[in-house]
Amino acid sequence: MVQALQRSADPLVDQAYSRLGAIVHLAGLLADSPDAGPAQLQDLPSDVLAVLPIEADWMLTHFPNQGQRPKDST
Repeated sequence: MVQALQRSADPLVDQAYSRLGAIVHLAGLLADSPDAGPAQLQDLPSDVLAVLPIEADWMLTHFPNQGQRPKDST
């Protein structure tokens, strides 16, 4: 986890590539977006998305709607 956090700033460095670091990088970009939603997925760095086994269609259909809160598990 520590290694992924360290590498999340530049997850594609050859000697330091980290799949988890790439995910943390994308999550950070989305967290910094004031209106994060499915429309912002097209603004994510394509080079980072290309190295991850995530399909864009899947991301679009599974991205939470604005204002949607997770269901309480209790």
